[in-house]
Amino acid sequence: MTNPRIAYQMSSTRKRLSPPDGKPLIVHLVVNVEHWRFEHAMPRTIITAPHGAEKVPDIPNYSWAEYGMRCGMPRILDLLVDRGVPASTTINASVVDAYPECAEAMLEAGWEFIGHGMHQESMQAEEAEAELIQVVLDKLARFTGQMTRGWLSPGLKETTGSVRLNLQDVNMPMAGILRPSVHTTISRWLRWRS
Repeated sequence: MTNPRIAYQMSSTRKRLSPPDGKPLIVHLVVNVEHWRFEHAMPRTIITAPHGAEKVPDIPNYSWAEYGMRCGMPRILDLLVDRGVPASTTINASVVDAYPECAEAMLEAGWEFIGHGMHQESMQAEEAEAELIQVVLDKLARFTGQMTRGWLSPGLKETTGSVRLNLQDVNMPMAGILRPSVHTTISRWLRWRS
C-alpha cells in the first residue's frame, strides 16, 4: 500500500510548480523550538545511562536541549534578524510559558508560529488528540494574535488520524503542513483549504 494520505504520483508526471516572482529557488527556514520537561523522561537521548537504567531527571540529555534554548536560540535569532531573513518556528506551545523571552523574541522578529504539540512528547500516546491540538492552537493564537496555520507533530510521531484532524476537525483555517513520517519527501505537496 502506498501512503493513504496522498495518492501516489511520480514527480516526473506532475505539473511543475511555478515559483513566486519567477525566482528559481524557494527556501523556507523552520526552527524547531521545544520544551523538554526536566521532570519527565527525555524525548531523545544521546548519552545512555549506565547499564541502561534511565532515571529522571536525566541531566546529561536535558542539558544539551537546554543549552540550545539558552545559547543556541539567541545566536539563531541574531543571525536571521541581522540578515533580514524570514523564518518560521515549529513550537511546543508550552515554550510560551517555559521560555517567554525566547517566544517574545521570535514573535518580535516576525516569525510564523506552527503548532508542534504542547510539550515535546509523542502525540501517539495522547488519548484526546483533537482536544490537545485545539488547546495548542488556541494558546498560540492568544500569544501571537493570529491563528496558527500549520502543524508538525512532536518527534514527527503522529497517529493515523493526525492529518485528518488538522484538515477537518480542528479549527485550522488551512490544511496545515502535511508532515507524516515521510515529511521530507512530500512536504512540497502543500494543499490549501478555503
